Amino acid sequence: MSLDKRLKSFQAEVVTKNLVVAKHQSYISSFRRLYLTRRAAEFIFCSLIVFGGHQLIIQNGFYSALWPASGVALSALFLRGNSMLLGIFIGTLSSYLYNHYPALVSLHQTILFTLFIFFTRQLALFWLGTVTPIANVKIFAKFCFLLGLLCALHIFLISKILISIYGAPVSYFDWYIAWIGEFNGILCLTPLCLVFEPFVPERFFNKENATWWLFTIIITLCHLLFFVIPSGIPSIGLAVFFLIALCLYAKFYGQVPICITIFCISIVYLAGVQPLPHLFHLNSSKLDVVVLLSLFSLAMIISICIGTYQQQKYFEQVK
Repeated sequence: MSLDKRLKSFQAEVVTKNLVVAKHQSYISSFRRLYLTRRAAEFIFCSLIVFGGHQLIIQNGFYSALWPASGVALSALFLRGNSMLLGIFIGTLSSYLYNHYPALVSLHQTILFTLFIFFTRQLALFWLGTVTPIANVKIFAKFCFLLGLLCALHIFLISKILISIYGAPVSYFDWYIAWIGEFNGILCLTPLCLVFEPFVPERFFNKENATWWLFTIIITLCHLLFFVIPSGIPSIGLAVFFLIALCLYAKFYGQVPICITIFCISIVYLAGVQPLPHLFHLNSSKLDVVVLLSLFSLAMIISICIGTYQQQKYFEQVK
């Protein structure tokens, strides 16, 4: 018998044996235990992360440079599917109840947030198709447009519920800060989760590509200057400089490095939130906060577009 025939015979025997083993009751029980354990771990992890993310939002009175819970929840749903909805629901509800919100308000806000995350994913899949990875600039631009609309609707409904319960008015500044905070929270994390594909570790995470890690650390640490320089024109000028720097970084290093860098920078912005309505400094005006957060959002959108375009060129060259 030739080597080729012996190889085919061996493969047929392996397949037959595996099919027999797979029907065995002990194998089925082991598979069920593994499946349930994995689902339980995913549920617990998702609930805890969403709970922690909502704590950061609620403790600051829904004022934050970014809403981490939204980014975590949508990323979890994209990566693991609708099974994560229960963890998102429990984590959000627990956060509201832990902060002594009325049960009815907690339930309404939790259902609203869970539906927002669910419909964002469903509409993205329906309108954009498969968005993992984000393959081109057009898909990313549509994703940002859809995200902006749904975040605006979500914040509008949140405001309506809070006004109907507490009667406190919501200013345009409050609405804008909440909207851009949720938009930033998703944009700083979800694209990072969507750009990975099987060969990313081989292409980016090796010794030959160590330079982008160095520049990521430098850019992130440079953002700590916001805590040192005065608010107003100096801070806004620094934000414009960082916008240009991120665009150049994206042009040289591409999609995955810029997404990782944006995630690192978002931690600095999250740490810079001061009591309402300040950012980085207690004397920051509302106008300073609006401009800084708007420039941060613009920097993310433009730099990810540039990185995505560079990724398109790379795949065209490979083909």
